[in-house]
Amino acid sequence: MVKAANYTAAARQQGKTLRLKMLAAIHIAKKELALDDDTYRDLLETRYNKRSSAKLSVKQLMDLIEHFKGLGFKAKKAPPKRAKAKKLADDDLSAKIRALWISLYHLGVVRDPAETALSAFVKRMAQVDALQWMDGEDAYKVIEALKGMATREANVNWGPYLHMMQSIPADPRKRVIEAQVNMVTEGIKAGHCSAGDLIDALEPIGGQFFRLQSYKPTPLDQVIENLGRIVREVKGKA
Repeated sequence: MVKAANYTAAARQQGKTLRLKMLAAIHIAKKELALDDDTYRDLLETRYNKRSSAKLSVKQLMDLIEHFKGLGFKAKKAPPKRAKAKKLADDDLSAKIRALWISLYHLGVVRDPAETALSAFVKRMAQVDALQWMDGEDAYKVIEALKGMATREANVNWGPYLHMMQSIPADPRKRVIEAQVNMVTEGIKAGHCSAGDLIDALEPIGGQFFRLQSYKPTPLDQVIENLGRIVREVKGKA
């Protein structure tokens, strides 16, 4: 009995929802067909002997909608379901490309850090529509192009450090931060930002610029993001 009662309640609710949808469609049709209220109600009375659509049965509501369609009303179709977002490429080379693209944004070189903007760049460089479809040669070409942009337009030095006649690899994050600090320093000289802004941006590493190599990626990523906001502001004022 309980199941039957639940089924009946659900059926009533579905019927109520259907009526509301049809009533909404009828009022849209009335507006689109430019029917004034008197003409509309005269139509209801002529066809159904009622002057309000709220008093029509479901069958009569369906008939009225079909009548309006015959007069030129076009019921709008429900919008198509949004396609699921594509899974981002997560291999090492794609991750490096994405990191470089974000770095270029924080260096003020590219305006849009979004994946769609990166995909458009990759398509121009490698003639593929997404990072997932690159081969190793394509990925190398894109990486070198991005690094070249950073060097040309933001003076990023990707080379290793030399200490005691030895070559020490540098974390790319540190090289980005060095270039950002140089740009912010120029911004301070031009009056576009303050030394306090720089110190605040470096707060995740104690407000100090030296010994960057000893820090883990997490604080360095935060510093790059902090400095990026200042860099974009400085470039906007220049």
